[in-house]
Amino acid sequence: MLVMGGFEATTQIYASAKYPQQFISIRMVTASVFDENKIITIFSGMDDFVNKPVNLKNLEEVIAKHILVKSTLN
Repeated sequence: MLVMGGFEATTQIYASAKYPQQFISIRMVTASVFDENKIITIFSGMDDFVNKPVNLKNLEEVIAKHILVKSTLN
């Protein structure tokens, strides 16, 4: 049974993290394809999203994009 949703989990992670938020990267895996949900995902603090069913190439691109962004911040 689901204890908390992804948005609440993101809030909890950032609130309790011992590392600065810039070093934490969260992606949502969702079956939703609506643009409004994609916007909510980003505004909730998540870095990106991957649609279900998960396509390996898409997942790799999303992860690679954020590895490059995070590494340029350091």
